Amino acid sequence: MLNPIMETEASPVFRLNGIYYVPHYSEPVWVQPGAFIKSANKIKKSDDYWEDKSKRLSATELFDRGATLLSQQLWPRPWTKNWERWLKP
Repeated sequence: MLNPIMETEASPVFRLNGIYYVPHYSEPVWVQPGAFIKSANKIKKSDDYWEDKSKRLSATELFDRGATLLSQQLWPRPWTKNWERWLKP
């Protein structure tokens, strides 16, 4: 049997200076591309992944820098439920 495809949902994404910031999977911050770094672990003979936390921004920081809030289909993140409420009329 093939692995089932995980459902996606409309999620908040920011665009700042042409760079897209997507919601972190488990923490209420946005990350830019390249936030996760792969390195070779010669002891375990495998690859390790670590996060460059300097590439994280909060929604407030993104809004303050003039980012545009958009929507994209992503895997669900529990902390972004009802994100449309963040938009002020």
